[in-house]
Amino acid sequence: MVWRKGKSMMKAIKYGFIFCLIFVIVGFTSCEKIISDNEEGNKRVKEIIGYLESNDAEGLKSLFCEKIQSSKDLDEQIQAALDFFEGEMISYDSKGILVNSGKASGYGNGRRYSYYHISPRVKYIQTTAEKVYEIGFNADIINVDQPDRIGISELRIKDEDDNKCVIGDFYLANHEKNIC
Repeated sequence: MVWRKGKSMMKAIKYGFIFCLIFVIVGFTSCEKIISDNEEGNKRVKEIIGYLESNDAEGLKSLFCEKIQSSKDLDEQIQAALDFFEGEMISYDSKGILVNSGKASGYGNGRRYSYYHISPRVKYIQTTAEKVYEIGFNADIINVDQPDRIGISELRIKDEDDNKCVIGDFYLANHEKNIC
């Protein structure tokens, strides 16, 4: 009889261990992707620089949120930025990308909210035109409550002489009223 009790105990321990192992494996390999601020910042910076280098106005425009894309003077702002950014990138300080971010989710004021916002800034972008630039932007990566804000709301380009070019408007995109 003692032998039987010990065998049952071993089975219970064995099944408990297997259950815990499955729980840990499923927990660490879930379908949800973890978003990294630096990865998102680097990805967007490379996209922006690529579109600036190739003078791709439509590509650059596609990065902006719907609220900014519907503004009347966006095409003119993009063209001004394409004219402002000279040459092709030689290098930039990828380790010096500063990424501020905000993440939140919950329920308040009668509505659900969940968002992920980044504000990267990269310095020392050197180009073949012997220019040095700094690029910064604000972008919502996730915005469950207001999907028309997903994308870049404002892109700022500054050269070494402190001349600036701005596309979009962070405050306009994040104001509760529609653009027009």
